[in-house]
Order: sequence, then C-alpha cells, then structure tokens
Amino acid sequence: MGKHNWRDLLCPKCHQLRSTCTCKSEPPAPSRSTIVRVGRETKGRRGKGVTIISDLPLDETSLTELAAKLKTRLGTGGTVKDKRIEIQGDHRDRIVQELEGMGYRVKRAGGCVKCCSVLQSLRFGLSPSAIGGSSLSSSPFFLEPP
Repeated sequence: MGKHNWRDLLCPKCHQLRSTCTCKSEPPAPSRSTIVRVGRETKGRRGKGVTIISDLPLDETSLTELAAKLKTRLGTGGTVKDKRIEIQGDHRDRIVQELEGMGYRVKRAGGCVKCCSVLQSLRFGLSPSAIGGSSLSSSPFFLEPP
C-alpha cells in the first residue's frame, strides 16, 4: 500500500470506510421520467404564501439536502413536510429554473399567469386588451364589463 492510498478507502463525506459507509457520497442523477410539480399555497397560513415542490423522487435526507440548497440560493426559509418542500414566499419561477438546471422535469401547478393578470385587471376596472389579453376578450364566453 502506498503512502496516501488509505485516503482513497475513506468516504469523503462521513470519513468511514467506503465498504461500511451508509451515506451517499454522490447524489443520484434526477430521473427524467417523473415530473416535479411546483405550485403556490396559502391555505392555513393566514394569507401568507409558500411555494410547494412536490412529486420529487427522493428520500427524506435527499429532500432535506435539496431544500437546504434551494433555501440558500433563494435567500429564504422553508421546510420539508409530508415528502414536499415548502419554501416561504412566491418563488415559483426561480425554483423552476433551479430544478431544470439540476436536470429535473418541472411543471408549474396552479393558475396561468396571463389568466390571473387578466382577472386582476378586470377586478380593478381595466380592459383585458390594455394588458395584452386580447385573445381572452375575443372569446365568445368572455363578456366585457359594463
């Protein structure tokens, strides 16, 4: 055995022998067959919104590591509950970019941004065409407000 070969026998994460190591030194590559869903919830939080990441094909320790990585990149708090990651605030766009950069297939769960902005404009008395919602206003089911 050479002078520094004993270091190759140890796990770099837990410093145990590789043959008896129980931790995963390298995270598994994300599966492209499962679709990760990213949505927003306010239920039970007194109006405060959180971003929910669900359907991740990971175990609890990997979920915790991924949550920690996302929280540091986003500069916000969060937790892991019921095999879902909850990130404080509405960070859906950035989380989708981060997860796609890591190799996951991601879908946004919930409402469409364009439809929500059209509904908001109607609520405040603006016409949908003022914000680019002309396709919705040309629909036979859409009625212009009086």
